[in-house]
Amino acid sequence: MGEVMLWLEWIILTAVLFALVMGAHNALDALGYRRRVARRLRDLP
Repeated sequence: MGEVMLWLEWIILTAVLFALVMGAHNALDALGYRRRVARRLRDLP
């Protein structure tokens, strides 16, 4: 039974981390941050 709880904990932690990363991505996208960075990288020689 303990192993099952460990697996559930890992799955939940991974899902929460994934949700946080996706939320940060969307927030930066809304600010146009990624587009600015891409433009800057393209301007580099």
